[in-house]
Amino acid sequence: MLSHTENRAIVTGGSGGLGAEVIRQLLGEGYECLNLDIQVPQKHLCPYQEIDLCDRDALLKVCRSDDVIIHLGGMPHPDDAGDFSYAAKVFANNTLSTYNCFNVAATLGMQRLIWASSETVYGYPFEQVAPMELPLDEQSQPQPQNSYAISKLVSEQVAVHFHQLYDIDIIGLRLANVVYPGTEHPCNYPSLKQAWEDPLVRKFNLWNYIDVRDAAAAVVRSLDADITGAHNLNIVANETVMPHASEGLVASVFSHAEARATLSGNQALLGNARARELLNWSPVHNWRDVLQQPGSGRA
Repeated sequence: MLSHTENRAIVTGGSGGLGAEVIRQLLGEGYECLNLDIQVPQKHLCPYQEIDLCDRDALLKVCRSDDVIIHLGGMPHPDDAGDFSYAAKVFANNTLSTYNCFNVAATLGMQRLIWASSETVYGYPFEQVAPMELPLDEQSQPQPQNSYAISKLVSEQVAVHFHQLYDIDIIGLRLANVVYPGTEHPCNYPSLKQAWEDPLVRKFNLWNYIDVRDAAAAVVRSLDADITGAHNLNIVANETVMPHASEGLVASVFSHAEARATLSGNQALLGNARARELLNWSPVHNWRDVLQQPGSGRA
């Protein structure tokens, strides 16, 4: 457990949408931040340094022992199953950059590291495989279907060994599809409406999502959460993106899946109970409020 605001937060990928929101929230909490990214940010919220995270020595030079690394950098888009060349680049970049963050944190004796894992480990895009049970949680069997998901699952295992070897607490956040308010980002709330007429449009991740503000809040909560070890936690909204009842969606699209619990309303098909418990976090933003649609949207 870290002392509040006593550590500088190194945010890799801080020029991205989630990274920028994390920095905004950290600054609001009184943290000092440093953005490490290969891309220049659109708005300089804090000091920025261009860096290739695959260069371990370059990363080591800019970090200090009292820092905490928040690793959000990497190639963010899941690859298509048939594009083997791009898949190799995604796997190499994401695993090496994540390993380097773990390595530097251990080298400098840092106490904690937070990093972005992904919901894709469960089987995205659910074309060749389908969920064996619903709703899913962290105990469900991963079924990675592309190199992006495999890179996240491999890195989760690496995190376990780094904790065992160097006693560093590592929190991996299995982020659902991050959605942004406004229309500037392509993954915005109005775009969710495409699935309302055709649920198969967002079958790829079981209709899950997380508001960027809630995702960033989970990162901030992870900094001082009173937990030890290597943990992987689902960061997902309470409800799906659909106005349809979740029970009906499952019956029509994944009828073979074993029911682990009775679904209520448009309850999310990926559980966030463990993150709620360990991080004292809960999502507060939902699509109904943003799109001004009737109904609570909560399970």
